Amino acid sequence: MLTLLEAMACQVAIGCKFPSADVARVLRYFREYFEPVHHARECADIYPIVLMHGDESESELAGALIREHDDTKMLLHSLVLFWEPEDYLRPEERDAFADLVRTYSRRMRRHMQHEEEALFPAAVRVQTTEEAGQTEIDTERLDPGRARWKHWLTEAKELEAAHLK
Repeated sequence: MLTLLEAMACQVAIGCKFPSADVARVLRYFREYFEPVHHARECADIYPIVLMHGDESESELAGALIREHDDTKMLLHSLVLFWEPEDYLRPEERDAFADLVRTYSRRMRRHMQHEEEALFPAAVRVQTTEEAGQTEIDTERLDPGRARWKHWLTEAKELEAAHLK
């Protein structure tokens, strides 16, 4: 979805029509799935494990990622303002949208890289058997009534056909 958002921002930046409905679909993924399910699971389960059981550098990384998440969440809220415009954006709006997407994307990619390379391996290394089982239970608890991952995968495939060529 991040790649799709970047592709849409590139299209808008060069003066193409603003794909309002498709931007809204991507932003709904971040707002309705990524934040309240995916990231909530990390905050409820993974970060605390590393903070409690990791070494000093791992704990510092977890704290930094928690703070960084607050920044990306605010950027996402700012992006949501852009799902209403129709047709073409004024030049200053195009620039603002493209800049905001670039900033959000750059920070999210850096955040994900730190998680994949350091945080998740640390969590796996230090978690207890009970914590590992609880992570699975908590994932189910966070997800009731929300669109499942498969729904968002279908959305992404449809959007890829329109925006990634």
